[in-house]
Amino acid sequence: MNERFNIQDTYLECTSLRTAERITLLTEVRERETVFPFPGLDPVIHQKLLEEEKDFSALPIPIDLVPITERLLRFSEHGMKVVPGNAPHPGNCFVVPGNCAGTSSDVQETGLMVQHLAVENIEDPALRKLVLFEKSTS
Repeated sequence: MNERFNIQDTYLECTSLRTAERITLLTEVRERETVFPFPGLDPVIHQKLLEEEKDFSALPIPIDLVPITERLLRFSEHGMKVVPGNAPHPGNCFVVPGNCAGTSSDVQETGLMVQHLAVENIEDPALRKLVLFEKSTS
């Protein structure tokens, strides 16, 4: 029997498995409704966000952003909750301060992408795995 290898079918199958794995990880972390300690940001990402913030402040139109230093202060004070984005694809998973409801406006105003976290400071195994998964797909 000579079966042809179909790269498109294989890609779609792998993508479906990765999406299912991501949803399983996200569900596991979310179902506990835990407020996790904030592990800090990856230093490279932190610097990049500060530079982007500076670029936005130089624009001639006002952009309503909560400064990154203020966001980090909120996370340090209140911990963080993991919240999914509106679509179930990798790269669409966020953290918001622990005292937020986790609505889309919370994500927009104070949220950070999960893959921006400093993974080496995360103690919870499921959260660590989710962050590493998100980093690998971004």
